Amino acid sequence: MSRLIRAYDWKASSLGPMDVWPQSLRTAVMVVLATPQPALVAWGPKALTIYNDAMIPLFAHHHPGALGRPIPESWAETADDIRPMLAEVMAGRAQSLRDAEFKVGGREVGLTPAWFSGSWTPIRDPGGDRVEGFVVMLVETTDRVLAERALRRTEDRQTQDGLLVAELQHRVRNVLAVVRSVARRTAATSQTVEAYGSHLDGRLSALARTQAAVIRDPGGGVELEQLIAEELLAHAAREDGPVHLRGPSIRLTSRAAETLGLAVHELVTNSIKHGALSEETGQVDVRWSVVVGRPDAVPVLQLAWRETGASIPGSRPKRRGFGSEVLEQTLRYQIKAETRIAFSPGVFACTITVPLNGNVLA
Repeated sequence: MSRLIRAYDWKASSLGPMDVWPQSLRTAVMVVLATPQPALVAWGPKALTIYNDAMIPLFAHHHPGALGRPIPESWAETADDIRPMLAEVMAGRAQSLRDAEFKVGGREVGLTPAWFSGSWTPIRDPGGDRVEGFVVMLVETTDRVLAERALRRTEDRQTQDGLLVAELQHRVRNVLAVVRSVARRTAATSQTVEAYGSHLDGRLSALARTQAAVIRDPGGGVELEQLIAEELLAHAAREDGPVHLRGPSIRLTSRAAETLGLAVHELVTNSIKHGALSEETGQVDVRWSVVVGRPDAVPVLQLAWRETGASIPGSRPKRRGFGSEVLEQTLRYQIKAETRIAFSPGVFACTITVPLNGNVLA
């Protein structure tokens, strides 16, 4: 840069030829050229730029045209950031940079990001009344910035991993609690060991299907229609057969999906054994909708399960099994749901009403 500075036509600039430069400018240029770190002098009302070899990569493709140009023009890409600092330092107030990002490189290579810290120090005239220019001294901090960012990413991953482990532990505890409850209540409502084994297997399979749906999209919840359809398909009951599903898209939290999934399983198995799906003429119609009451009230999900076309008794059976317990007690306890069950000759209807609060709606 010493050669370029000497060869530059300073006569055509506001600084004039080098032999008439003030001693303060000469000294500042000598210090800048001797400094191994990126440094420059900006002088005069236009803040014309004189810089050292270490500063060349920071001017990138503006070099060597940045020499003798006003500093906002030398760093045109960052002019909006430079102008406020320029005004402050020309008013006599030193400025500092911390980890400022620059695109460094040159005409022969591509630009890459690098970070620098440093200072803008005003230089006054001999009387101390007026700022004649300023010196910019920079130190590259790229290695530290990248190391700190890598450390933050590692810490974020560790935090995320910790949250995932905690969530997994929470979910495992919940699932085990559900399994224990299902096993205990199935034993209490089964009359034979064979019946216990068959019922428990079906209920655990229903829980497994729900867990699989949760794992497919842990953050997105479980689609209600998918929950019902997969339970029906698991028992070879297709939507294009005697079963009809209709309702809007509703995504459930994992807890609500587990509870409603178990309830749907009980409705399906009861229909296969005693209801519409036990006869060729039977039909199952499942509809759901979101009902909004008062403006300040929580919307509710109404799920209506209706079976027709089969030899369904006109009155409710006296024996209450596990299915009745799930529909009328477990749903209420787990997700605040209300269930209405009605029998009439050839018709079975079950309506489940669930408040769509944060515990239910994903």
